[in-house]
This record gives sequence, C-alpha cells and structure tokens, in this order.
Amino acid sequence: MQSPFDAMAKALIDAALDGVCDVSLQEPVTPDALYSDAVIDPRAPTDEIAARGLLGRMASVPCVIEAFATIPTAYDVDRCVARVALLRANQRRDRVLWMVSPSRPRSVIEAFALSPDRAWPRGVYVGHTSRVPRLIVASELARSRSTLLLRLMGRGAVLRDAIEESARLSDDAWERPFVTRVLLRMRSELRRMTGDDAFSKEIEMRYREYAESVDKMIESLRVESEARGEARGEARGEARGELVGERRALETLLAARGIAVDEGTSARIFACDDREQLVRWIARAATADSIDAVFE
Repeated sequence: MQSPFDAMAKALIDAALDGVCDVSLQEPVTPDALYSDAVIDPRAPTDEIAARGLLGRMASVPCVIEAFATIPTAYDVDRCVARVALLRANQRRDRVLWMVSPSRPRSVIEAFALSPDRAWPRGVYVGHTSRVPRLIVASELARSRSTLLLRLMGRGAVLRDAIEESARLSDDAWERPFVTRVLLRMRSELRRMTGDDAFSKEIEMRYREYAESVDKMIESLRVESEARGEARGEARGEARGELVGERRALETLLAARGIAVDEGTSARIFACDDREQLVRWIARAATADSIDAVFE
C-alpha cells in the first residue's frame, strides 16, 4: 500500500507533466512487482516541457523520478538504481534516475560522488555520467515558482512554506487547478507531514473558494455545451465544425479537474462526431474523479 506521501508526490508529478509527457505511475519493473514511482517519456517539444519549472526540465529527457518521504540511504538508492537498470535493459532505452529527498542525504552524495553543477540550480546534485543517479534536495531549493512542485514533495518547514506559496498562486497559474485539488485531498495527512497545522483554515478556505470557482466554470461549460447540443437541423458539415467547441470544453473540463488524458483518450475525443456523446462525457466530467468514470 502506498503512503500518503507517495500518493501526493505521484499526483503532483502526473498532473504537472500531463499533456507534455507520458507518465506511468507505479511502473512494474519485473514480474516480482518491483515498482518505480514515476517513469517519464517526453512527447511535447522540449521548451514546452521545460516551461513547467524545474520538474519539467528534469522530465525533458526519458527518466525515472523516485520521491522519498524520509532521507534515503545509499542502500535505498541502490534499489532504485537496480530498478532503473532493469528498465534500461528491458526497454533498451537510456533513462536518467532522479531522486527527490526532503533533506541532504550525505551518504548518497558520497557513495555516488554527486556534486552541484552550474547547469542546474542550487539543491541539484549530479554525477559524471547519465547512469549515475541525480538528486534533488528539497530543503536546499530556492523559494521560487519554478521549484514549487518539488518543494511540495519536501517535509516540515519546506512543505509548510510551499503550501502557503501555492495558496498565493494566481487563478490563471497552470499549476493552480491540480495543486489545489491534490492538497485538498491530502489535507488530513498534511499535519503529520509538516509537523504542525500547515494547512490552516485560512488556506483551506482559499482553496475551497478557488475549487468552487472552477466548478462553476465547469458547470457553465457543461450548460453551454448542452445548449449547443440541443440545436437541430444543421448541415453535416456545420455540425462537424461546431463539435470543436464541445471537444475543447471537454478537454478544458478534464484539465480543470486534474484528470490526466493520454494520447488514446485525446484521439478518441477528437474523432468523436456525435454531439450527444460529447455532451454526455462533459456531464460526467463535471463530477468524475478519474478518466474511467468519464468514458465508462
């Protein structure tokens, strides 16, 4: 069973890279159920992925991200290295191993001869080859928007400060919809993860207000799409053209609710020429918590 920390880290990685990378969570490495937290395969242009902050820059090449709730030992990292080595061998594809640690793991840095690099910001440690694991120390990252998602994978004061910063994101910030919903789902666990009541009533109220505003936008899109769907008598060519609005409304809805859409689902939405079917999907997406609930 995954811990609350694992669930939160994976949700942040998955939602942040949605649309620009293929992300496979709990990726099985062998039949013996060895799992990697997140296996990343970029599919959007590099600059588009890099626009998603330090996490996006990490994911601009095929990689594996392992997030640790506590400071890892060299032996913990050995297990991660073994899993990634098996992935490389099985897939015949190079992958960088990234580890996210709440504080500096001195034994890991020494064991793998990791060091800061001018090409990366403070808090990032790399080795001499791509086969050596790379390390993110959440407590050493600069307090900036580009590092926010990774600091949300930290602990104690680092996580507490990141939660407060996330509450101040503008409503049009690309991270805002999924960060809000991930933290609202995890609020009962955040006190234990931060050591105090970091998720204050004030922050929860702000998050709920934002979530409610998004829900109102979703409802508006649904009603608008249903209204368009009630129109009859258009020529087939006109009907196909108007379906663009429904498709966009559905994609906007899914993104606002933090529901990841893979390439197959995106193709299914684009290929649908049945307005009533699109409207049904939009209605389900307004309350769904997963992609399966929308397209059941």
